[in-house]
Amino acid sequence: ILSHDYKIASPGVIEVANNAQVPYTISLDGSLNVSSSNSSLFIDVEGRHTVNLTIQDQLGYARVQTIFILLDTTSPSLSLIPSTQSYIGPNSTLNVTVGENIANITEYTISISDGIDTCSNTYTEASFNIQVTKSLDEILGISCGLNSSVIATYSLTLRTMNEVGRNSSVQFNTSYYGSHAAAIIVGANISQ
Repeated sequence: ILSHDYKIASPGVIEVANNAQVPYTISLDGSLNVSSSNSSLFIDVEGRHTVNLTIQDQLGYARVQTIFILLDTTSPSLSLIPSTQSYIGPNSTLNVTVGENIANITEYTISISDGIDTCSNTYTEASFNIQVTKSLDEILGISCGLNSSVIATYSLTLRTMNEVGRNSSVQFNTSYYGSHAAAIIVGANISQ
């Protein structure tokens, strides 16, 4: 048995890598309980499975090896919510929530774009649930080609991927105010 880790995004066949030189059968115990006369096993039970794989050749030799199989057919859930609903600026923050029930989130990317230039940051993870706050200033960093002092409509995007390769994204447009006129307070000193 040459591989001990199998990750798939939809029900299907996994090929058990082995170096058997004579005909053999393979079988899995536990929650998967399947067998085959070749190296192909059909997996259709969603979840994280640590099972014993038995390979037995026609000469009577057998080997048992513990393997891990992950089947996740759903994409991660996610939300990207700015700290202020109507307008954002360089000091604004974004509330990021990403969730998964079966496979770990491996990465998420936050992007901001004016339709021509795009700036993004990718964060590596290994977690089922992520709840973080990121600043726009962090995304509009030093190497970003967007002008952070303009007034424009920007597109914000959150993309995420889990360990079986399933991904999700959410995108929305928002008014960005990189600068604005200074506020002036006008009034009179009133006393009674």
